[in-house]
Amino acid sequence: MKHRQSGYFNRQTALLLALFGLVVAFAFPQFDRFDDRSKVAEAYHLATASKVRLSEFYTLSARFPRTEAEIRSVTTSVYGQPGFVANIEVDSEDPEFDVVVRFYLEDDVSDEKDSYLYMAASRLSSPGRGLEWRCGSNGIDAKLLPASCSG
Repeated sequence: MKHRQSGYFNRQTALLLALFGLVVAFAFPQFDRFDDRSKVAEAYHLATASKVRLSEFYTLSARFPRTEAEIRSVTTSVYGQPGFVANIEVDSEDPEFDVVVRFYLEDDVSDEKDSYLYMAASRLSSPGRGLEWRCGSNGIDAKLLPASCSG
């Protein structure tokens, strides 16, 4: 009688381990995707904060930042740059937009090299000082982007 119960217990344990393995096999890719989505979302919030500071800079000075110190002042977060953001670049000579702020992400967020999230602005043609902003990305899966950012 004891021998039969022991076998029954071993089958239950094996079944539980198999079910646990299946759960882990399906959950791990979802967790990895969640991690990537959270990194892109944090980079997007950093980009949004830079967009606000860049708009203020443009409103006050009627120009975009030129010097390294001015660029750092609009791109540096109060909390510091996250480790997964490899580089932040401000380009005021882009052919399509008046200014583009690119947030280059580390390779673990995207499969492509040099993947980045960007905020781009064009001067409004109406009188007064204003900018029209657009968000996008290069090399980042559109499913990872926040809904308010048209990849």
